Amino acid sequence: MSGDPGLGIQLGLFYAILCQCVFGVVPPPANLSVVCHNFKNVLYWNYSSAVQQPTFTVNLIPYESKPQTVKTSQTHLDISSYSSEAIDHYVVSVTADVGQEISESLSVEFTYSTDFYNEKTHKCTLDFPAVDASVHKDVIEVSFKHPSAFYERASLEEEFEYTIILNPSSSSVPHLQEKSSHSCFEDELGYLCETKVHVNQSVVVQWVVLKFEGKIASIPVHTYKNVSVPQLEPASGNYKPFRL
Repeated sequence: MSGDPGLGIQLGLFYAILCQCVFGVVPPPANLSVVCHNFKNVLYWNYSSAVQQPTFTVNLIPYESKPQTVKTSQTHLDISSYSSEAIDHYVVSVTADVGQEISESLSVEFTYSTDFYNEKTHKCTLDFPAVDASVHKDVIEVSFKHPSAFYERASLEEEFEYTIILNPSSSSVPHLQEKSSHSCFEDELGYLCETKVHVNQSVVVQWVVLKFEGKIASIPVHTYKNVSVPQLEPASGNYKPFRL
C-alpha cells in the first residue's frame, strides 16, 4: 500500500530541521554589502534557506567607539544611528540564528576616513556641501556651509582646507585653468565659508566650471559647479550682477 506523499514531505522537512538543530547546521547569510553615502549607512544581505526563518544578529565593532548588537528578521538594516561617528572605522558581522543554533558569521568593513583605508575596507563617500555662487563682473563669489554645520557632525568641527579649480577640463589650455587654495573654520555666524574666484577677463566665455576638492577629518569631499558668466555689452558697458 502506497504512503501519503504529503506526509512524506512533512516528515522530510521535520528531519531536515531536526538534523540542522542537532548538528548546528544553520546556513550563514550571503552577499553581505554596505551602502554608505553622506552618513546614511545601510547593510544588505541574502538568505535563501527554505526551511528556516532565522533571526539575524548584527554586531558592530567600531575602532574607537563601543560595540553594539542589533537583531532583525529582515535582510537589510539601516545602521546609520549605530555608526554615527564620522571619523571611525567599523567592522560589521551578521549571523543567522535559529533557536539556540548560530550560523557562521559574514563580515564587512567600512569607513569614511582615509586614515583607515585598506584593501579590505569599503570606502564610503561624502559630498561637498551645497555651493552657492554669484557673479560680479570678473569675480565669482562662492559660499557654502562648513561641513560640520552642513552634516551636523561635531567631529567635523575643525579647519576645512579646500581647493577650487577653474575649468578643470582645460588642462591643455593653461590660461583657461586656475587653481586656488582656501580654508575656513566653523564660527558663530552660520558656519559659512566664503571666498572669491577671479575670472580671466581676456577669455570670452559664457560658462565656467568650478571644481571643489577638500578634506575634513581625513574624509575627502568634492563637487562641481557650473557658473554662467554674463558678458559686458561693448557699447554701454552695462552689467547686471546675478546670483545662481
